[in-house]
Amino acid sequence: MNTKLTLAIDKAIIEEAKAYASSSGSSLSAVIEEYLKAITVPKKKTQVQLNEEVSLVLGSVTINEERSYKELRDEAVTDKYLKGIKLF
Repeated sequence: MNTKLTLAIDKAIIEEAKAYASSSGSSLSAVIEEYLKAITVPKKKTQVQLNEEVSLVLGSVTINEERSYKELRDEAVTDKYLKGIKLF
């Protein structure tokens, strides 16, 4: 059931909002209703179905919060490609 609502909004804002609604093929009431739905209806958490491979490795990686991703990546690349090589 729709109910009327009276709002006090700056005239220039109303005109811009009407133009936006018109350009998107909607009414100002519909735009406002969608906005109010977006901020008041709790978001449903979507449950993600993991495939078997992902489930097997889930939780097997730990992150060292004291070091940045870049530091960890650089170390891994160095270990992989330069392990045992003397540069100088």
